[in-house]
Amino acid sequence: MLFAAVDPNKKDLKQLVKFLKSAYPGCKIVMFCNPLTAAGYVRSHPVDVLFTEIAMTGMSGFRLKEITEKCNPGALTVFISATAAYAMDALNCRVFDYMVKPVTPEKTRNALKETKFQPFIQKN
Repeated sequence: MLFAAVDPNKKDLKQLVKFLKSAYPGCKIVMFCNPLTAAGYVRSHPVDVLFTEIAMTGMSGFRLKEITEKCNPGALTVFISATAAYAMDALNCRVFDYMVKPVTPEKTRNALKETKFQPFIQKN
């Protein structure tokens, strides 16, 4: 399984990746601070799950979701935001999950709990 994590805030990105590695130890995780670089990556790699901040310079998380799911049918997207302000828009575009910062180990584990990724979740 391949996860892509995208957040322009390096501290938040490192924390997210740390929690993802702990929650999903069998999965490969790639990380990006720049959504344009992430978009280039998802166009040519079989990404299974995209964890992305919504508010980013250059490209929104909504647009990155579209690109990811177009290039990787069946990919799931989990939005991450400092606010719940985008929650209705996220529901309307059928995002799989929505996490409000701060991201925690529990939120990270629960994000994909009821999916095909269940076998990969670390039981902590």
